[in-house]
Amino acid sequence: HPEKLISMKPQAQAKFSECVKFSVTHSDITVARSGLNALRAMTLAMMRTKTNMQQLNAMQTYLFKMLLEAPLSQDLINPIADALLPLIIAAPQAYNELGRTVINRVPSADKEKVQRGFEQLLTSNGLKKEMMTKQNRIRFHANVRLFLASVRSVLQKK
Repeated sequence: HPEKLISMKPQAQAKFSECVKFSVTHSDITVARSGLNALRAMTLAMMRTKTNMQQLNAMQTYLFKMLLEAPLSQDLINPIADALLPLIIAAPQAYNELGRTVINRVPSADKEKVQRGFEQLLTSNGLKKEMMTKQNRIRFHANVRLFLASVRSVLQKK
Protein backbone atom coordinates (compact mmCIF):
# COMPACT_ATOMS: atom_id res chain seq x y z
CA HIS A 1 0.00 0.00 0.00
CA PRO A 2 2.19 2.84 -1.25
CA GLU A 3 -0.31 5.53 -0.21
CA LYS A 4 0.07 4.46 3.42
CA LEU A 5 3.83 4.46 3.11
CA ILE A 6 4.06 8.00 1.81
CA SER A 7 1.97 9.23 4.74
CA MET A 8 4.36 7.64 7.25
CA LYS A 9 7.03 9.50 9.18
CA PRO A 10 10.42 9.95 7.51
CA GLN A 11 12.03 7.35 9.80
CA ALA A 12 9.57 4.70 8.64
CA GLN A 13 10.14 5.67 5.02
CA ALA A 14 13.89 5.38 5.59
CA LYS A 15 13.37 1.84 6.91
CA PHE A 16 11.38 1.05 3.77
CA SER A 17 14.26 2.32 1.63
CA GLU A 18 16.67 0.07 3.52
CA CYS A 19 14.37 -2.90 2.96
CA VAL A 20 14.20 -2.12 -0.76
CA LYS A 21 17.99 -1.89 -0.96
CA PHE A 22 18.27 -5.24 0.77
CA SER A 23 15.69 -6.89 -1.48
CA VAL A 24 17.15 -5.48 -4.71
CA THR A 25 20.54 -7.04 -3.98
CA HIS A 26 19.05 -10.34 -2.81
CA SER A 27 20.26 -13.42 -4.66
CA ASP A 28 16.67 -14.59 -5.23
CA ILE A 29 15.40 -12.84 -8.39
CA THR A 30 11.80 -12.98 -7.12
CA VAL A 31 12.75 -11.07 -3.97
CA ALA A 32 14.69 -8.51 -5.98
CA ARG A 33 11.77 -8.00 -8.39
CA SER A 34 9.37 -7.57 -5.48
CA GLY A 35 11.55 -4.83 -3.99
CA LEU A 36 11.81 -3.06 -7.34
CA ASN A 37 8.04 -3.28 -7.84
CA ALA A 38 7.50 -1.81 -4.37
CA LEU A 39 9.86 1.05 -5.15
CA ARG A 40 8.09 1.73 -8.44
CA ALA A 41 4.68 1.70 -6.72
CA MET A 42 5.88 4.10 -4.03
CA THR A 43 7.39 6.46 -6.60
CA LEU A 44 4.18 6.51 -8.64
CA ALA A 45 2.13 7.19 -5.50
CA MET A 46 4.44 10.06 -4.59
CA MET A 47 4.12 11.48 -8.08
CA ARG A 48 0.30 11.34 -7.86
CA THR A 49 0.24 13.08 -4.49
CA LYS A 50 3.07 15.50 -5.28
CA THR A 51 4.84 14.34 -2.13
CA ASN A 52 8.41 15.45 -1.48
CA MET A 53 10.64 13.25 -3.62
CA GLN A 54 13.90 13.93 -1.76
CA GLN A 55 14.25 10.46 -0.25
CA LEU A 56 13.91 8.89 -3.69
CA ASN A 57 16.98 10.69 -5.00
CA ALA A 58 19.11 8.27 -3.01
CA MET A 59 17.22 5.31 -4.49
CA GLN A 60 17.78 6.65 -8.01
CA THR A 61 21.50 6.92 -7.29
CA TYR A 62 21.52 3.44 -5.77
CA LEU A 63 19.83 1.88 -8.83
CA PHE A 64 22.25 3.60 -11.20
CA LYS A 65 25.18 2.39 -9.11
CA MET A 66 23.79 -1.14 -9.44
CA LEU A 67 23.37 -0.78 -13.19
CA LEU A 68 26.82 0.63 -13.74
CA GLU A 69 28.98 -1.21 -11.23
CA ALA A 70 27.43 -4.31 -9.68
CA PRO A 71 27.26 -7.81 -11.14
CA LEU A 72 23.85 -7.80 -12.72
CA SER A 73 21.48 -10.56 -13.74
CA GLN A 74 19.92 -10.00 -17.16
CA ASP A 75 16.61 -10.92 -15.52
CA LEU A 76 16.76 -7.75 -13.41
CA ILE A 77 17.45 -5.17 -16.12
CA ASN A 78 13.80 -4.62 -17.07
CA PRO A 79 12.54 -4.51 -13.46
CA ILE A 80 15.31 -2.02 -12.60
CA ALA A 81 14.31 0.04 -15.65
CA ASP A 82 10.65 -0.06 -14.53
CA ALA A 83 11.63 1.31 -11.11
CA LEU A 84 14.10 3.82 -12.54
CA LEU A 85 11.89 5.55 -15.13
CA PRO A 86 9.42 7.05 -12.62
CA LEU A 87 12.34 8.05 -10.37
CA ILE A 88 13.91 9.97 -13.26
CA ILE A 89 10.59 11.56 -14.23
CA ALA A 90 9.86 12.56 -10.64
CA ALA A 91 13.36 13.86 -9.88
CA PRO A 92 15.09 14.96 -13.09
CA GLN A 93 17.52 17.17 -11.18
CA ALA A 94 18.87 14.09 -9.36
CA TYR A 95 19.32 12.35 -12.73
CA ASN A 96 21.16 15.35 -14.17
CA GLU A 97 23.43 15.59 -11.11
CA LEU A 98 24.16 11.87 -11.24
CA GLY A 99 25.02 12.14 -14.94
CA ARG A 100 27.43 15.00 -14.27
CA THR A 101 29.07 13.04 -11.46
CA VAL A 102 29.59 9.95 -13.61
CA ILE A 103 30.81 11.99 -16.58
CA ASN A 104 33.35 13.78 -14.37
CA ARG A 105 34.70 10.42 -13.16
CA VAL A 106 35.73 9.15 -16.58
CA PRO A 107 38.87 10.03 -18.55
CA SER A 108 38.60 12.93 -20.99
CA ALA A 109 38.65 10.61 -23.99
CA ASP A 110 35.46 8.88 -22.80
CA LYS A 111 33.46 11.85 -21.48
CA GLU A 112 31.58 12.42 -24.74
CA LYS A 113 30.58 8.76 -25.02
CA VAL A 114 29.27 8.67 -21.44
CA GLN A 115 27.45 11.98 -21.87
CA ARG A 116 25.83 10.69 -25.05
CA GLY A 117 24.80 7.53 -23.15
CA PHE A 118 23.02 9.57 -20.48
CA GLU A 119 21.31 11.72 -23.12
CA GLN A 120 20.21 8.73 -25.22
CA LEU A 121 18.81 6.96 -22.18
CA LEU A 122 16.01 9.53 -22.15
CA THR A 123 15.72 10.32 -25.85
CA SER A 124 16.26 7.18 -27.96
CA ASN A 125 13.52 4.99 -29.44
CA GLY A 126 10.92 7.75 -29.26
CA LEU A 127 10.83 7.77 -25.44
CA LYS A 128 8.56 10.39 -23.95
CA LYS A 129 10.04 11.32 -20.56
CA GLU A 130 6.79 12.43 -18.99
CA MET A 131 4.72 9.37 -19.88
CA MET A 132 4.28 6.22 -17.82
CA THR A 133 2.64 4.06 -20.48
CA LYS A 134 3.45 0.43 -21.21
CA GLN A 135 4.87 1.35 -24.63
CA ASN A 136 7.10 3.96 -23.05
CA ARG A 137 8.34 1.44 -20.48
CA ILE A 138 9.24 -0.97 -23.30
CA ARG A 139 11.14 1.83 -25.06
CA PHE A 140 12.95 2.63 -21.83
CA HIS A 141 13.91 -1.05 -21.42
CA ALA A 142 15.64 -0.88 -24.80
CA ASN A 143 17.30 2.41 -23.89
CA VAL A 144 18.63 0.98 -20.63
CA ARG A 145 20.21 -1.92 -22.51
CA LEU A 146 21.87 0.52 -24.95
CA PHE A 147 23.00 2.64 -22.01
CA LEU A 148 24.54 -0.36 -20.30
CA ALA A 149 26.34 -1.44 -23.46
CA SER A 150 27.96 1.96 -23.94
CA VAL A 151 28.44 3.46 -20.47
CA ARG A 152 29.12 0.38 -18.37
CA SER A 153 31.91 -0.71 -20.72
CA VAL A 154 33.64 2.66 -20.32
CA LEU A 155 33.36 2.56 -16.54
CA GLN A 156 34.63 -1.01 -16.32
CA LYS A 157 37.79 -0.31 -18.31
CA LYS A 158 38.96 2.40 -15.88
